[in-house]
Amino acid sequence: MMANSEVFKILFDIIFNYVWVKFIFNSLNKDIEEMLSGELIKQKVENDELIIENFDPTKLSPASYDAKLGKTGYTTESRARIDIENAGHVIIKAGDFAIVTSFETFEIPMDIAGHIGLRSYYTRKGMIQLSGPQLDPGFKGIIIIGLFNASPRDIMIPYKEALISLEFIKLIEPAKVGYTGKYQDQYSIPAPDLEWLIESKGVTFSQVALELSSLSKNVNDLTTNVNALQESVSTFKWVIGTGFTFLGLLIAVISIFS
Repeated sequence: MMANSEVFKILFDIIFNYVWVKFIFNSLNKDIEEMLSGELIKQKVENDELIIENFDPTKLSPASYDAKLGKTGYTTESRARIDIENAGHVIIKAGDFAIVTSFETFEIPMDIAGHIGLRSYYTRKGMIQLSGPQLDPGFKGIIIIGLFNASPRDIMIPYKEALISLEFIKLIEPAKVGYTGKYQDQYSIPAPDLEWLIESKGVTFSQVALELSSLSKNVNDLTTNVNALQESVSTFKWVIGTGFTFLGLLIAVISIFS
C-alpha cells in the first residue's frame, strides 16, 4: 500500500496540473474574446465608443473592418500628387512604391488597439504593405499606407475600394498614455514623406523593369536580324557557288567545241 505522503503527492500533482491547464485555457480564451467581432465594432461605432468617420457597415467582416482607398496618393514613378478621387483610381506600376491614405478617419479609444493588414485580394496579386502594423490607443487621423508592387504587372486600385483590413483588440486594461507619434492628427500625407518621394534620385524599380523589357526586345530584334542576315549570306553563297559551277561547265563545253 502507498503511504499517505505518496497519496497526498499524487493528489497535489493532479490538482496542480488541473489548475495550471485551466489557467492556460482560460487565458487563451480570454485573448480570443478580446478581439472585437464585426457586430461589436458596429455597436461601438454607433455608440461613439470607436470613432470611424465615413464608416461603411457593408465593409464589416466577421472580425474586422475593411478601410477604403482615400482621395490622394503619390508614387515614385510619378513623383507628383495623384488626385485619386477625380481619376477614379490609382495605378501602381510593376516594381513601384506608393503612399496612399485611408478614406476613413479614425479615433481609437484608450482601451482598444487596431491591427492593420493589406487585404489578401491584393497580396495575392503581389502587393506588399510597407507601413506600421498597428493603431495605438489614442490615435487620431487617417491611416498612411505604404505599398510596393512586387509583381511583374501594373496593379490598379479603384477609389474607395476596400484596401486594408483592420482588426480591433480590446485591451485587458486601458492604456495610461495614448499615441503621441508624428502621425497623430494627420489628415493628409506628411510633407517629409512627400519630399522623400519627390526628391528621390535615380531610377525606380518600375523604370528598371521597363528598360530591361525594352533591352530584351532590342536583343530579340537583333537576333532576328542576325538570323535573317545569316540566311541571306547562305543564299548568296549558294548562288555564287552555283554560278561558278555553271561558268566552269560553260567554259568546258566551249573548250570541247572550239
